[in-house]
Amino acid sequence: MVSGYPDFHKPIVWTDQIVGVWDQPVWASKQGIQKFFLGDIHVAAGGFDTFIDYIVPSGKTLYITVISFSRFSDEGPLWIRMADVTAGVYIIYSAAYCGHAFSLSTPIVIPGGHRLQVDAGNNGSTDSYLEVSIGGFEI
Repeated sequence: MVSGYPDFHKPIVWTDQIVGVWDQPVWASKQGIQKFFLGDIHVAAGGFDTFIDYIVPSGKTLYITVISFSRFSDEGPLWIRMADVTAGVYIIYSAAYCGHAFSLSTPIVIPGGHRLQVDAGNNGSTDSYLEVSIGGFEI
C-alpha cells in the first residue's frame, strides 16, 4: 500500500458510524439552495437607485459568498452599497472606476425575516450602466 492513503480493504466498523434517515420533504428542508442575484441597472449621472431588494424567508438564513460588479461607461466612479435593512447595518460599500470582485472566505450572513438591499450609485457626470452579481446559498 502507498504511504499516506487509507487502506480501503479494511472492514467498516458500523458501530462507529452515525447514520440518519429522513423522508424526502424533511431532507429537502435541511439542504442549502444556491442563490444568485443578477442584475444590471441604468444609473443617472450623480444619482443612485436600489436594484436588489430581497427578504430572506422566515426560518432560513442567507449566506453571501461572492460579490462582483462592473460598469459599462468610460467616466466616473460607480459604487455599490449592500445593507441588512432590518438590522440597520451596512455590510459592504465599494467604489471603483472599473469594478470589483469579492470572494468571501467567511460568508456574510443575513438571518431569516431580514431584508437585503443593494443600491448602486454613479459619481460621474454621464449616465452609466452597472452590472452586479451576488451569490451564495440559503439554508
